[in-house]
Amino acid sequence: MKLWRPVDSSRTTKPPKKSSSRPALEYSCMHTFTGHRGEVLTLYVSGADVWCGDSAGEIKSWNMESGANTRTISDAHTGHVNCLEMHNTLLFSGGGDGVCKLWDARVKPRPVLTFFKYRGGINCIRYEADYQHLFVGTGSKLLNLLDVRKVFSSLETTGQKKTAAADAAEQVYSKAHLGPVNAIEIYKGYIISASDDRRLRIFEKDTGTLVTSIMEGERELTSIKAGGNRLVTGSLDRLVKIWSIEDLLLAGDTASQITAWRAGSGTESTQPLHILKGHTHVVYGVDFDESKIASASRDHTLRV
Repeated sequence: MKLWRPVDSSRTTKPPKKSSSRPALEYSCMHTFTGHRGEVLTLYVSGADVWCGDSAGEIKSWNMESGANTRTISDAHTGHVNCLEMHNTLLFSGGGDGVCKLWDARVKPRPVLTFFKYRGGINCIRYEADYQHLFVGTGSKLLNLLDVRKVFSSLETTGQKKTAAADAAEQVYSKAHLGPVNAIEIYKGYIISASDDRRLRIFEKDTGTLVTSIMEGERELTSIKAGGNRLVTGSLDRLVKIWSIEDLLLAGDTASQITAWRAGSGTESTQPLHILKGHTHVVYGVDFDESKIASASRDHTLRV
């Protein structure tokens, strides 16, 4: 796993490109973390720590400044840990075993609630704290919605164990993609998703209406992260790309009809702002804060 820091190249002697109005930013690698038993498949940045899940079913957290391994959850899943999400001290994890778990992520992480079992496994999760909704993307091309507050209320009322079947979910988008749904992001009133079908799609969250669809590249999309006006994507082509979400929404608003544009052949609004290179294998996870972008890869490294 590697940690990257942006560098303002406009302060160097290198002259800016006259044909581009984009910010003159470059990225340098700050740290490389090693110690996972398997391939690093996903990550989530929370404060000074970054949480990582691997192909051995293990979850670890690392301090981004010191590089120390701060917490480890061994055998979190029976198989790959495909996705992680965090809110305050609550950690959500989804696995290839089709199980979604909620953990108390303080000093000694412990399971709080388990959802099971999704066909095709769980590829991605995203939590909306305001409504306590958990969006789940599966290998069976589906986007599901879990009302976490309702499930907790039901379990307290019935006195059941802290497990819940997947059919407790309210399905909101069926067959949102032509392949497995690999990544989900929530941006204002929109849901952004990425898939093995190579498409980056934006839906209205409440209605499910498709707003924008872009054929992002030649290989499958594996991961996305949204924040501010930025969207960062990772894919099987080993590249990390940075996009303007407002530009993508504008492209959808101004199109006469929704089509799967191929990135690189459309207008400037369908082009990435930056393309980061450095990984030698598939990029499985991406995340960022105000000053850093982190990417995890099948090359057993995390780049920051």
